[in-house]
Amino acid sequence: MSAEPSLPAPSPAPRFGVWLIGARGSVATTAVAGCAAVAAGLHPPTGMVTETAPFAASGLPTLSSLVFGGHDTVDCPLPKRAEHLAAGGVLPHGLPSAVHAELAAADREIKPGGPLPGRDDGRTQDELIDRFATDIRAFVRA
Repeated sequence: MSAEPSLPAPSPAPRFGVWLIGARGSVATTAVAGCAAVAAGLHPPTGMVTETAPFAASGLPTLSSLVFGGHDTVDCPLPKRAEHLAAGGVLPHGLPSAVHAELAAADREIKPGGPLPGRDDGRTQDELIDRFATDIRAFVRA
């Protein structure tokens, strides 16, 4: 039997959830890819006021602590959507592959966002709201 005391396990770094409606759209995809690129040092935080010295002690979450999820009616995976945006010149060439793991992680947290426009899937508004609330609560717990 060892007389050495065991050290407590380090606390996991805090994480902060970002829930996006339209999570596979151009704006959301660009936000996730951009956050991953800046957090990894692949791109400078140009134009990000919260990343400047006056905000250093503000207590804002770091970009690397953000976890993305959301709802969308589109089923195109986020990494594929980012590739389309890069092909169209919206994202830098090569960025989707450089942040593929982060895009895939966010994509796993995206839930179906309800019926497609113009389609009735039989659920009432209350049922949709309950489903959305359940999804968001599960994301917060995870």
